[in-house]
Amino acid sequence: MFDFKSGDIVYVGNQDNIGFSLVSYARSKGIRAWLLMVKRGINRSDPDFFKEGLFSASESFIIHGKNFLPACEYLQKCQGLHIFSTGIEVIYMLRNLSIYNNHYLIPTGSDLSSWPFVTPANSLIKNYLKYKEIFTKKMDSLRYIYTSQLDCEYAARSLGLHSKLKHWRYPSPISYMKEQRPRFICSDNIKTIFFMPARKNGDPRYASDKRPQLILNAIEKYAKQVSPDSLKQTLFLNLNQGNGGKISYSFVDFGRDLNQLQQSLDLNVLNLRSLEAKEFWSLLQDPRMAVIDQFGQFHGHMGGVGRESSIFGRPVITGCLDTADYRTRKIYGNNAPILCAFTGTAIAQHMVSFANMSTHRRSELSQTISSWACSVFNPDTAFQQILDDLYT
Repeated sequence: MFDFKSGDIVYVGNQDNIGFSLVSYARSKGIRAWLLMVKRGINRSDPDFFKEGLFSASESFIIHGKNFLPACEYLQKCQGLHIFSTGIEVIYMLRNLSIYNNHYLIPTGSDLSSWPFVTPANSLIKNYLKYKEIFTKKMDSLRYIYTSQLDCEYAARSLGLHSKLKHWRYPSPISYMKEQRPRFICSDNIKTIFFMPARKNGDPRYASDKRPQLILNAIEKYAKQVSPDSLKQTLFLNLNQGNGGKISYSFVDFGRDLNQLQQSLDLNVLNLRSLEAKEFWSLLQDPRMAVIDQFGQFHGHMGGVGRESSIFGRPVITGCLDTADYRTRKIYGNNAPILCAFTGTAIAQHMVSFANMSTHRRSELSQTISSWACSVFNPDTAFQQILDDLYT
């Protein structure tokens, strides 16, 4: 039923499109590779072609739907496979682990820094407890853990997995991103857009806390520092995620508090639902836009939002890393065009600076950021490192 052979790459799951990107790159180099994909909700971590009905272009190497679980179970019968996983799907890889295959983890956050440490008191859903049970029982069978994310490195060391760490710079699917056409969501009367696409998790009990209250504080300060005309020409574009619902990580109701600021300060606010990847990438091509990222746990690297925003030349204001830190300079270079901020005041300063930039200066800055990002987040470099580890 499944044509897996020794030496093949199999990727279980597709968080942040990493699975699809690695499998596609391996196949372009003549290596047999397969993507086992479970259905997810509509968000930018889903492959854009899947939602757009372009699945037939890749159906030769993607196994999904009702075949996903049987394919995972079949892995136990195979030998010599290189099996990777990311996200909650890691439990499917480890549950079907075989000593005759090689297993690798590419963590993106909670799959290594949070879920292996949960307790009944702080696990929001039972799946996280099951994840911990399976992960801690079988984690010693992992061959390598590919990451440059600081919280994941610390977690690996805490779990006794430090010898398995491979320093790896997370890439972006640049070629797919640049196939998307620009989408301008507002009129020419708007001169500045602050896009807030990161999750608004605001509960300090969890590693996923993004400290969204700093964004609210920054917006209030910004509104008081710019001219009335400049404020009228500013749009706050909010992607309302991680804020209430059936599973809530938030003491802060970001949507409610942003609405209150909108009313009291007469702000232009537009709230969006969750975006597909193609929609996200189209919005990021608006030259009037700067991106406000997250300000919680210090990751020491740029997350998916920051990487993909930078590809299109959008300035990213973030608290995930510090460009003054030696580790950041080692990963991204000495002059990485990243706007770091760790307080509401610092975020607001970056916002005011961007709003006051001329169109020409914004264009220059955009070119600098995009050129840097396309080099640093080049998927060919990242995935070739993995293939060299596997086959040389």
